[in-house]
Amino acid sequence: MLKCLAILCFIAGVEVAFGGQSPTVGVNPCGEQKQVEEGNAHKGSDQYRVTPDCPLIVDVKKAEPSKKDADEEKAENDRKKFIETWTFYLAVAVAVTAILQVVGIGFQIAIFRKQTALMTGALAAAQSSAEAAKLNAQAIINSERPWLLIVIKPVMGPMGGFNVHVRNRGRTPAMITAAHIGCEAVKSISGLPNEPRYTSRNLVQDRIVMPDGAARIIWFDSGTLHRMLDGRFPQFSWEGEVYIFGTVLYRDLLNPSPTELHETRWIGRYQGVVGELGDSIFRFEGIGVADEYHRYT
Repeated sequence: MLKCLAILCFIAGVEVAFGGQSPTVGVNPCGEQKQVEEGNAHKGSDQYRVTPDCPLIVDVKKAEPSKKDADEEKAENDRKKFIETWTFYLAVAVAVTAILQVVGIGFQIAIFRKQTALMTGALAAAQSSAEAAKLNAQAIINSERPWLLIVIKPVMGPMGGFNVHVRNRGRTPAMITAAHIGCEAVKSISGLPNEPRYTSRNLVQDRIVMPDGAARIIWFDSGTLHRMLDGRFPQFSWEGEVYIFGTVLYRDLLNPSPTELHETRWIGRYQGVVGELGDSIFRFEGIGVADEYHRYT
């Protein structure tokens, strides 16, 4: 009797320990009974039931690669390494080329600036040479062209007055195309108008003056000046001064261009009778007088 009770207690303990079921043949450790049938040909995934409490654990082992697969893998790795290596070298070459291009552009800019400076200097030198050549040519032309100068001489004798002549100091003949005179009575030479006012009468036209030759332009005296000033002639020296001036236009007979004219302008101050002295003309040669009254072109 006691022996039977001990066996029952052992079976109950085992059942409690194994989830309420007694360990019997055909029961898995999770407490599920195997569907074991002798002679049943269906064995596989239905042999065990996978539950959240008892997952199925599968140990997957990688198969050893064959020699062909190993060779292909090695070839693929070598190809990738080759591409990566040459890609790196190509990137380095592109970077070096870019740096060299930047340096080359910098050198080109420096060379261009230097060439520009040299060209600027050469242009300046060429311009200076051209100006010098032009001046030399003009000097040669001026040395060969006619130059008409004004000569005022008093007339001796009862007639008195003054003769105005032109003298050709150049090397070629000159033809006078026009000549005019004017007269002004002012307090001083600074009171002369900015532009000379000449009479409308043309004194000389189409007169040829040979080199070292002379030609008379006009004769005048104090009466001529009185008529020109029309009552504005000063009676006393402190009332004002009388200035007579003129212009002569001429051209070079050897110049094929008949429209290229030269001009001589002159001015002098008239001095009336003082005591036993007769009247006189004091010439101004570019000192204290504007260019509009005295110049040579």
